[in-house]
Amino acid sequence: MSVPRLSFREPPLRIKIRKASVEASVNINRIPPPVHIGTKEPPPSKSKFKLFFFVGSVGILMLTRVVSMALFKHTKHTIKKLKCNLKDRSISCYGADPVGTFVIEIPISCSKSVYDVGGHPFSVAEHDKFFKVPAKDLTIRDINGKCEAKAYIDSNTMELTYPFTWVTTNQHTTFTLLDENDLIVDKVPAELFESVSRGPWIAYTYDIPGSTAKVIGDGSDIIHIYNGVSI
Repeated sequence: MSVPRLSFREPPLRIKIRKASVEASVNINRIPPPVHIGTKEPPPSKSKFKLFFFVGSVGILMLTRVVSMALFKHTKHTIKKLKCNLKDRSISCYGADPVGTFVIEIPISCSKSVYDVGGHPFSVAEHDKFFKVPAKDLTIRDINGKCEAKAYIDSNTMELTYPFTWVTTNQHTTFTLLDENDLIVDKVPAELFESVSRGPWIAYTYDIPGSTAKVIGDGSDIIHIYNGVSI
C-alpha cells in the first residue's frame, strides 16, 4: 500500500491571454509618422518639373515671336502713294503718316516755279526728276497753273544739312545780312554769293553760324529765309 506524498506548493495561476483586436491593430497602423523639425520637404516629382519646363518654354517662344514681329514691323521698308490737292498755288498731300521721306514728282511744265518742298528750299530738295525731303510738311510751293503731281511716303529716313539759305528773285541786286544786331554782310552784290536758279527763283547761301540771321535786299520781292536747318 503506497503512502501519498505531501505537497506544500500552491498550484500556479492560469492567466488568460487576450488577443489584440483587429480595430486596435488598425488604429496602431494609422498613427502618423513622427514629424522631424528642420527637415527639408521632398523634391518635386519629375512630372511637375516637366510641366514647369513646358510652360516656361511656351512663354519664351511666344515672347520671342512678339518681339520678332514688332522688329519686323518697325524695320520693313514701305512706300505708300499719297493723294494731293492743288489750292492757292500750293500742293498739299495726305494719305499716310509724315514719317520717313517725302518723295514727289512734278511735271516740268509746272515745276519750274517751285521754290519750297516740305519746308526746305528747292536747291536741296531736288533729286533728278524727283524732290525728296524728310517727311514733315507735305506741301509744295509755288505752282503755276494746273499740275498733276505724284507723291509718296518712303519709310526710309533721310537727313538734309545745308547752310543759311534764302530764296528770292533777281529783282534784288545786293544783300545785307544781319545776325541779331551784328552786321555780317553789308550791301554785297548778289553775284558774290553761291546760288542755284529754278525758273524765277534763285537760292542763295552763306555760311552763318546760328539761326537768327535775316536778309535785307534792295528790291521789293519777297525773300524766303531758311536758317541752316539740319533734320
